[in-house]
Amino acid sequence: MMALILIPMLAALGLQAADAVPAEEPELERTAMQFPLVAFDKDIVARCSVTMDVRPNGSPTNMCGDCNVASPHDFVKAERFEKTYVREVLGVVREWRFAPSENGFTGYSRNFDFNLEHLNPDLLASLETPDAPVCD
Repeated sequence: MMALILIPMLAALGLQAADAVPAEEPELERTAMQFPLVAFDKDIVARCSVTMDVRPNGSPTNMCGDCNVASPHDFVKAERFEKTYVREVLGVVREWRFAPSENGFTGYSRNFDFNLEHLNPDLLASLETPDAPVCD
């Protein structure tokens, strides 16, 4: 069993709350990401970040994401595809299952890169990884 760090303020108040994110990478059963076809056709790469809470049963909840995107083609308005990538990431993460834990945990973040081998690797490297979003 992983050691989890209790959120100090909530623990001090005696509230039953989710644990903080485990210090070690939590056990995870994950579904593979798919490159969005509409973005693939336009050579749009992305760097995304997603944040979620995890229920005691291991299912993700309260998810949000942000993506930075780019294309090598001047005629493509890559920023129009940010939401496409966010939808893809959140759709897949929704299917993930973490190992059950007594209280679940909050604020788990992951980063994802969507790259195309036939493109110059500098294109993806030029994108900043978005800050881990804070979910409402």
